[in-house]
Amino acid sequence: MTTYEMKTVEPKGTRIRQDHNTFAAILTTVNANVTVTGAEKWTAPADGVEVKAGDVWLKVSYNGVTGWMAYIHKGQPVCRDLVEVGAPPVEPPVTVEFPQSCIWTDNDPKSPNYGKRAEYVFSKVVE
Repeated sequence: MTTYEMKTVEPKGTRIRQDHNTFAAILTTVNANVTVTGAEKWTAPADGVEVKAGDVWLKVSYNGVTGWMAYIHKGQPVCRDLVEVGAPPVEPPVTVEFPQSCIWTDNDPKSPNYGKRAEYVFSKVVE
């Protein structure tokens, strides 16, 4: 699951609301320079009343209160440093297939086989 964090900047406090709009009830206020985290991000798809396309809100939990906090509201930053955090993506295991054969070219000019090529065919893998 993707987790996000951002830092509040408003000296008078940044609001956590019931929904991702300024018409929603205020649940609490968070002081400036506090890092909040959340796992749900909402981006406004279009302009509207009190919203501009591209505005970003994050559903955060802070001191037992869960609600929505603006990262960008009406095109203006409300918080800063929104980043994705959490577990790194799981890499699939690397599987290496042993080749059935390989071709070797003698590149030693002092060798009597200089320039000659040999194919080595493998019969089994020795562990």
